[in-house]
Amino acid sequence: MEKSDKKSFLSMMGNVIGYIALLGSTIWVLRAFIIIATQGYIMAYETNSLVLGFEIFMMCCILGFGIFRLIGYLKNKVKEFKSLKWKKC
Repeated sequence: MEKSDKKSFLSMMGNVIGYIALLGSTIWVLRAFIIIATQGYIMAYETNSLVLGFEIFMMCCILGFGIFRLIGYLKNKVKEFKSLKWKKC
């Protein structure tokens, strides 16, 4: 394996590991948002609080926006990854 091929391969593997780490951390953040939203919903239901309901609505809007941004980011990265030209061994 040539030096440039080895460097290209290591760069590709670093990108793949980075994408997996990004996806894993995103799943944990989504899990935390879902738990917080569920707890807030239960509190709002028990106390009949309109403020807590509004906070839950805003949290869901932020969560939805974040999900769509993440999907767009990952789509762009997949397009970029597919457009790379790999040398055959």
